Amino acid sequence: MRIAIVGLALLALTPPALAQQSEAAPGARAERVWRWVDPDREPFQPWHTDAEAQARMYAQADGDMRAIVGIPLPQPVEVVLSPSFGFFFVTMEVGAKDGSLLLDTSVSRAMEQLSFVTKAQRKPTTVSADWRGEPGSALSFAHGVYAPKHVKRMIVLNCDLTAEQAERALRHELVHAMQDEAFGFKDFFAFPEITVDQKWARQAIEEGYATLIAEPTEARVSLDDLASADWTLQMSGLVYGAGRRLVESVGERAGSRRELLDLLFQHPPATTREVLHPELYQHLLDSGTPLELPSPEGFVALRDMLLAAMSSTGHGAAWRSRLGEFGLRCVLSELGLSADRVDELAPAWRNDELINHDDWREPSATTVVWSLSTPEAAEALDAALGQLISARSAKLEPVPMRLGGQALQGHASLGAAGWPDAFIVRSGESVGLVVGDGLGALVETVRKSAAPER
Repeated sequence: MRIAIVGLALLALTPPALAQQSEAAPGARAERVWRWVDPDREPFQPWHTDAEAQARMYAQADGDMRAIVGIPLPQPVEVVLSPSFGFFFVTMEVGAKDGSLLLDTSVSRAMEQLSFVTKAQRKPTTVSADWRGEPGSALSFAHGVYAPKHVKRMIVLNCDLTAEQAERALRHELVHAMQDEAFGFKDFFAFPEITVDQKWARQAIEEGYATLIAEPTEARVSLDDLASADWTLQMSGLVYGAGRRLVESVGERAGSRRELLDLLFQHPPATTREVLHPELYQHLLDSGTPLELPSPEGFVALRDMLLAAMSSTGHGAAWRSRLGEFGLRCVLSELGLSADRVDELAPAWRNDELINHDDWREPSATTVVWSLSTPEAAEALDAALGQLISARSAKLEPVPMRLGGQALQGHASLGAAGWPDAFIVRSGESVGLVVGDGLGALVETVRKSAAPER
């Protein structure tokens, strides 16, 4: 299981024998090293100190997964038992060679801005288990994580698991190791070449496949998590719930589990829209034609106008990406829209562009411009955003403006005590939202566009 939000997979059950090297049991491929990362914590599961049980567990899980997936690993993967995932995430953030985790922290900050939270509500920059491990959060049910080979190949297991849970988690993480061996996560999740939307879609097939193979008769995460108000839990619903559904939907196209893996990783979905609507992914496989992401003239014009206005007021574009349909769901849910209304509005998504301003990981402001299926859908989204922001004691004032000769009516909230500034504008089937600090100059710039020429 790779943690959905943080991107790099890492979870492992490890007995508390400090850096203990266990001798290979009959059938084991090689010596196993099980490490315990907290010497101050006493073991409380019997298998924690049973080297033979550990070796048997690894050999059985590795053999079973290799027989199903058909990808042998060149050497055993180190397994680490940990009572906390914080050490891993901090280490990965500081020392990771790839940008996958950096992308996650950037989108976390962007989501925080778009969720219209006060500065006091912002979470610490360091991705840590201090807040992600709270009851009900994405980490609270995490059993294991896989760290890819281009960083340091290892599996970290939650030390609180029973032996049965540990073996199931180990199987799941070994499937990730086999995916990594065959396709290379460094390239598959290449940063910054792929967007956030693409990354989430690829995580869905990565986790959906691993869940199907390692846990064929049960799934600890359901599609119901997509209705959560917490976007980290929604992410789990996407990659484990919707991801597994997507993988199962194309299973009949492959003669074996290895052929299914090849199909998924050689032709991954391009957007989370295909994950949420499997029939669109089926169309991709049938036609070989990627899902079209329209960039209508109005969408481009609105995006360029907001970028230019932000740039002219000193807020340059530091990072650009795409949130996708799933990202739109998250923004609306975090703002407080009901699950039923989210289900009504989000499927109208057709394209978007996400921009972090000034600093890609600590943005002073975040802009997103959405392209919807119809002007009516855009009007509904515009109205919903206005209502949700107004509900947080941030009064929205009308801002007349012009775009390409067309008169528009934007809305802005500036200087509300404790809240960030916000600006919303709609043009045709497109909606723009800017949230951040000090947007007064932006509002004045767009307001001047409506002034009559002299």
